[in-house]
Amino acid sequence: MSFDADYDDDTKSVQLDWTLATQVNTDRMVIEHSLDGSSWSEIPSCDIKGAGTVSEEKSYSCVHPSPVSGVINYYRIVDYDYDGRKNLGPMQSVSIPLGKDMSYTGSNPVQVGQPLHISGVTSMQSVEILSMNGSIVRSYTNVTSDMKAPDKVGMFIIRLVDANGSAMSYKIVVTE
Repeated sequence: MSFDADYDDDTKSVQLDWTLATQVNTDRMVIEHSLDGSSWSEIPSCDIKGAGTVSEEKSYSCVHPSPVSGVINYYRIVDYDYDGRKNLGPMQSVSIPLGKDMSYTGSNPVQVGQPLHISGVTSMQSVEILSMNGSIVRSYTNVTSDMKAPDKVGMFIIRLVDANGSAMSYKIVVTE
């Protein structure tokens, strides 16, 4: 089995390609994404129908359209047999570069509910606060200066997206 994950700077996405020499009883395959290598979630665009049982080599691909920039993104293949059994495949990691025009300029750590200080607000289309497993905790589409830290303690990702779709991310710690 081969598995490659490559960041495309033009599309700001990750191209995922894998080849299997054989498949036995394979119903479907999914690519899972993680920001810490332990909490995983499926990428909806990477749910692929398996070939059942075949002995010839088959290649597959999909795209993760929204990796988190500024951190390492982890990917793994999971295949599901017709009997429901889950099989974990290899893992790849991709370091996504930061953008250049926007930045988080606030304190780190920041206290629960405190204002988030972000420069380049006028060029931003959206700001998302993500948990470490990539789920959205808070989202701002009307980007203003009154954005606030999450209401709970923990580590989070602030994802800044500009009008061109370029994104950059920062890890923050939220304390009491």
